[in-house]
Amino acid sequence: MGVRNYLIEGVSGTGKTTVATELQQRGYHVIHGDRELAYRGDPRTGEPLIGFRHEQEDVAFVHRQHLWHVGKVRSLAADKSHPVSFFCGGSRNSRHFIDLFDAVFVLEIDRETLEYRLAGRPEDEFGARPAERDLVLHLHATREDIPANATAIDATRPLAAVVDDILSKCRGGRLKPGSLLSRKPPETSKSMLVSQAIRSTVDAAMLETDKIFAGSIPENYDRYMVPLIFEPFAADLARRAAALSPNAVLEIAAGTGALTRVLAAKLSPGASYTATDLSQPMLDYAASQQASDRRIEWRQADALALPFETAAFDLVCCQFGAMFFPDRVTAYREAKRVLKPGGHFLFNVWDRIEENDFANDVTNALAEMFPDDPPRFLARTPHGYHDKAVIRRDLESAGFQSVAIETTTEQSRAPSPRLPAVAYCQGTVLRNEIEARDAGKLQAATDHATSAIAGRHGSGAVAARIQAHVIMAVA
Repeated sequence: MGVRNYLIEGVSGTGKTTVATELQQRGYHVIHGDRELAYRGDPRTGEPLIGFRHEQEDVAFVHRQHLWHVGKVRSLAADKSHPVSFFCGGSRNSRHFIDLFDAVFVLEIDRETLEYRLAGRPEDEFGARPAERDLVLHLHATREDIPANATAIDATRPLAAVVDDILSKCRGGRLKPGSLLSRKPPETSKSMLVSQAIRSTVDAAMLETDKIFAGSIPENYDRYMVPLIFEPFAADLARRAAALSPNAVLEIAAGTGALTRVLAAKLSPGASYTATDLSQPMLDYAASQQASDRRIEWRQADALALPFETAAFDLVCCQFGAMFFPDRVTAYREAKRVLKPGGHFLFNVWDRIEENDFANDVTNALAEMFPDDPPRFLARTPHGYHDKAVIRRDLESAGFQSVAIETTTEQSRAPSPRLPAVAYCQGTVLRNEIEARDAGKLQAATDHATSAIAGRHGSGAVAARIQAHVIMAVA
């Protein structure tokens, strides 16, 4: 329907519908192709196919029959009542109308992100069933459905950034709703092709210890790990912190801002909040998810050498970061140094792995796969700092004189067993340990962990115990 027409493509799970909805909310004219134009037909003749049942057929066969009505597409593209139109979705017969578009944008995400998104889908949505998921991952790897000369869009970023990027790449620069721009033929982006090749090489070689804090990982971490295990404890920690009525707050190891978002809403209008993390990508993502708030300052900082004056804060808080400090006593000394006399240091750490069901299920499943050298990252590091006597001793060594430790239990919930399996096996440093034992068994390890969780908690929506210690120390 446009003087200018654009196609937004991508495999299932890359976010086409979400992007289309955001464009509509910004005032652009959008055609949801998979809803408004799609039908099941013979890919050779275009003739509609009637009377077949999806459940009884090969998923790939059905996929090849997903077509768009060519006549409708041509009619919509020729109608000039809208100056700009975005067609969103995919079809197997796009070669019959691809020439109508001024540009084709393909939403690109890495395999990890795609697996996370598919794992979180309800059972009645395409991509949730194993055969459908395998097909989507195959199409993602082969790119066989992606139109030639398309412009890649990094869809692992926050939604607003993805849509802004698409608009900036439309011919003539950034579009405004209702703007009238002259048509120009689409061009092949050589830099796009080069960047794809580079990104594929880097992704294949990059260690998980680097990936977990860069690229798309902050978004994956916030989207899947935070709801899975961190949100309940963020609410608990924020409640305890707000009860102290602090005026100056420092958060260390803030990550993607799970605690920041909850606690900031509970502080007084005159309070100041400094959120820090060693990882700048994590901080950048946290800031992008936080509502505009002049009280909050985002700052990269090392917990072992805080760049703040002595006695600057009423409260120092940290959610599930202390387990990763290479020298906890030094980090605690730094927390005490920047606290005012009588100020509070509030943080939490995970209890032993046996009290955290999903993590324990995954660890035990991997021990079955690698009996001679079981991957023990989860037990060793995230769940390795659980001895309350050791925690108390470390804090007292750092100069804290009043230490209270409370054990709290919450529920970890997921729409399917697949999500926690993927989250732990592929979204943490555990992935590096799996691949170090056998680089070709990551998928098999994830599948085995999925089966283990399903065996204990069921094949539908799952819930399990998570347990942590909450520590309050007074400077």
